[in-house]
Amino acid sequence: MTKWMIRCTRCGTEMEFNVAFDLSKLNGHLFIYCNKCKANTEHDILGVFDPFTERFIDKNELANLKFKSIEMD
Repeated sequence: MTKWMIRCTRCGTEMEFNVAFDLSKLNGHLFIYCNKCKANTEHDILGVFDPFTERFIDKNELANLKFKSIEMD
C-alpha cells in the first residue's frame, strides 16, 4: 500500500489515503467521500510518503523525480 496525502477542496480537511496504485496519474485530483462534508467531493493530491524512508514528497517534487534519468555504472 502507498500512503498519500490528500485535501478536500470543499472543506480543506487533509487526510492520509492508502491505496495500491499510483495517484500521480490522476492529474492531481480525485473524487472520494469526505467524512466532514458527508458527500463525494473533489480532493487535491498533495503528495506521497516514500515507503522506504517515510519522507513526504510533494506532488511537484514527485513529478520531477519521475523524469530524472538513472545513471548506471
